[in-house]
Amino acid sequence: MEHEVSLEDRLWMVGKMFAMVERYFAHWEDSRIRPDAWDDCYTACLAEAVRSSTRREFERMMQRLVAQLGNRHTWFRDTSNLRGDLGLRLRRLDGSWYVVRSAHAELRPGTAVVTLNGRTPEDWMEEASPYLRSRDERLREEEWQRVIAALVDDDLWILEFDDGLRRRTVTIRRTLPDSRKERPEGRWLVPDRVAYLRVPSFADPAYEEVPWRG
Repeated sequence: MEHEVSLEDRLWMVGKMFAMVERYFAHWEDSRIRPDAWDDCYTACLAEAVRSSTRREFERMMQRLVAQLGNRHTWFRDTSNLRGDLGLRLRRLDGSWYVVRSAHAELRPGTAVVTLNGRTPEDWMEEASPYLRSRDERLREEEWQRVIAALVDDDLWILEFDDGLRRRTVTIRRTLPDSRKERPEGRWLVPDRVAYLRVPSFADPAYEEVPWRG
């Protein structure tokens, strides 16, 4: 059951986010919002926050705003609404989308995916466009795949794919948020002096809880 975010909390989060961006954000050269237009954007966001009738609507509004900053390391996420991804990654090559990584035995690397839930990857990328933070096209081709998994609630997805012999369909279930998470690694190279720390991502504080060896 989705818990409502009160109007007071919505307005507080908008104000806090704008204050943090004004104080700490240092990448205006890539932003689609000009610094001198930030105040006008704040006014518009307050009005939209008031109109947001559900927690998901508010989350999406904040994500669209953050996407306009054009920085991949600046993001907004409601941790109570985490949804798993599709368990695969596609890459576009010569106009087709190929599986490069998959948690599903039916979809091997090299398989060409034609549609997802009846829509082409290009259609999904267009729908995800307002939420994409990257400006580089290759990065956007990767980012939309994470975005649509968060935008669409369906746990089951029907994929049409071409295995080189014929077109087929398969139904896949999205993976759990932590089911494919890599573990961080840490160990001393020189005891108590030089350490090695491998962190899979800076997006989750849990990665800092490293099991040290040595």
